[in-house]
Amino acid sequence: MRLFIGANDAPDIPIGASFVLAHRFAPWDGGNMQAASLVRLAIAGGAALALYAAPCTAQGTFNYFTTGQFTSSTSTCNATTDASVATCMWPGSGGLVLTFTGDGHAPNGYMSGTQLTYGVFSTGGTGTLSSVPSDAMFRLVINQIDPTTGSASIVGSIGGQLAAGPGGSFSSLFWLPSSTTVTIHGVTYTLDDSQGMPLDSLTIGANFNTSLNGHGYVSTVPEPSTLALLGSGLVGLVPVVRRRRH
Repeated sequence: MRLFIGANDAPDIPIGASFVLAHRFAPWDGGNMQAASLVRLAIAGGAALALYAAPCTAQGTFNYFTTGQFTSSTSTCNATTDASVATCMWPGSGGLVLTFTGDGHAPNGYMSGTQLTYGVFSTGGTGTLSSVPSDAMFRLVINQIDPTTGSASIVGSIGGQLAAGPGGSFSSLFWLPSSTTVTIHGVTYTLDDSQGMPLDSLTIGANFNTSLNGHGYVSTVPEPSTLALLGSGLVGLVPVVRRRRH
């Protein structure tokens, strides 16, 4: 008989059930009661460890802030690093500017499942941009500060046209993200459209802010120190069991 426990489909059973499994696989032989008991305890602990190590979705808090970076073959739209306010201006457009302003970092953090705003795109200036360079890219950087620090990026190409002037404004600018989810140390961040579906493309309007939204979900996993302590305790039972058998 084999027992398979997957990391994503671990059964929601009481830890006490692991002791039943331990008794099944390490029965008492009558002659080494203490040794058999230790073996059962070790197996039970291992089963409990496997169940405990399986991540599960739970309510929790997290915190983050975002930065952005525009890159292209044009020097005025080719930042060397990400920043809380990123700008892109194409020569020949007459002074049109595309700006991304990052967001996040709530004083009390965010609860799992909260709708998030990663920042806003805005346009400024006057002129006409008939075509965005084919190598223009934007990189969104999510910088997590709680519960564990880390960062992840979502890169996508920029395309479309933009015009603004006395006669009115027009924009068909868009950003095509290469992915819609990233996970940073147990917290998953999604990019969503206005209907709450995965974001395929973000249309950037002219002369008003276009928000980049999503959700954040916390998956709790045991602390490494806790797993190490439990694992070392189980390993420590091995020599004891051997001495009892001899």
